Amino acid sequence: MLKVATIALLVFGSAACKTTGNGSGSNWSSFAQMFRGADSSQPTYAAMGHDRLVSEQTTANEGDLKDESAQLAEKLKKSPRDLNALLALARIKIILKDSNTAELLARRILAIDFRSRGAKIVMAHAAFMQKNFDGARAILRQLGGENAAESESLNLLATLHYQKGEERKAEGLYARAVKINPNDIAARMNLGILCLRGERLTQAEEQFAQVLKIKPSHADALAHMGVVQAQRGQTSQAIEYYKNAKSENPASEVASYNLALAQKRSGDYENAVETLEDMLKVKSLSLAGHDAALAQLELIRNAASATSNLSGAEVDKIIADAKQQRSKRSTTSTGDVYLTSNVGSYQ
Repeated sequence: MLKVATIALLVFGSAACKTTGNGSGSNWSSFAQMFRGADSSQPTYAAMGHDRLVSEQTTANEGDLKDESAQLAEKLKKSPRDLNALLALARIKIILKDSNTAELLARRILAIDFRSRGAKIVMAHAAFMQKNFDGARAILRQLGGENAAESESLNLLATLHYQKGEERKAEGLYARAVKINPNDIAARMNLGILCLRGERLTQAEEQFAQVLKIKPSHADALAHMGVVQAQRGQTSQAIEYYKNAKSENPASEVASYNLALAQKRSGDYENAVETLEDMLKVKSLSLAGHDAALAQLELIRNAASATSNLSGAEVDKIIADAKQQRSKRSTTSTGDVYLTSNVGSYQ
């Protein structure tokens, strides 16, 4: 069972993500991810973001977090003014996408201690998740704005700047967050993704490598290292990274989709189809991820017909089943699709 004192979470804003710190001076970090590519020898990529929150520093799944939430709620019945328990519960509610409850808990904390920076960070994340970006900015200004002492505040502020198209400002703030707290996985991931989107592969690789030094099992960092290798044309290395990412997080859309793409480009159509079929079985798969997988299956069916022993009838059945299941997918994503996570996925 998770320990309240060691919980650290990741939250997102507009992609699959999380928020909470990963080291001294950082209580939050966030994550988000999803992507797709076009079929060509020189592929172009578009990306997709979806709200999906997970724990970063721990291996907690949603069930574990709900159990921890219940334990904290029971503790608060006996000690309603326990600030540590209130803050831990508020952070869990952010991760579970219950921003309204998180906000109420943060207000309870501030009613007891109006100086609580942790509660204000929760408030900023709640506002961000509710798309109240002006409100999030106002709270971050109270925390010092660009001069904030917490890396998680700078990380969220950087994301807000990125949303306004101020990429240089965002990159500078992500870099400052990493300087303040080198163990802030969220800030490193966002900085790496921004570098990757700008095709600065060496800089992106440096950030993802640092994340993996902090947490070797970080599925998203593994998947994005795969993207770096794929962009360099090192397909076999990319496939290994994607497989490692999938072993850590079988539901990773970034890892699954890009693995299938790499397998297809290697002419390994059978395994590409198997990877996409497994991806389509994931209950949490976003609508954009579903459509991306379906599009690739149709491309593989056409490309493999003359060069592979792959059964066209078998692929047709997978495609038909996928089309039938499409209406059951979540429509909460933005509809955009990317090869990697969106910048700012990690709050």
